Amino acid sequence: MTNSSREAARVLVLNQSCTQVTNQAKAVAQGLNPPVTVTISPANCTGSSGDAMSVSVSYTYNFVTPLGAFVHLLSGPITMTSTSSMRHE
Repeated sequence: MTNSSREAARVLVLNQSCTQVTNQAKAVAQGLNPPVTVTISPANCTGSSGDAMSVSVSYTYNFVTPLGAFVHLLSGPITMTSTSSMRHE
């Protein structure tokens, strides 16, 4: 997830489209099922040189072991999030 957000942030600061940023994040995290959720800031994926831009990647993890089922009853699934920020080039 960390690599996914970092790679997508790199695509974002290189003036790529929101679709390209989202596709990069999902490609790096392709082994996760269901797919990750991607949030981009700014939402329009545009910026000027030096602007701070960020990508957050979230994934909801459901336990698959018998012990995990017990933990799931007590707390539910776990949402993991990774955010990477970079300056627009």
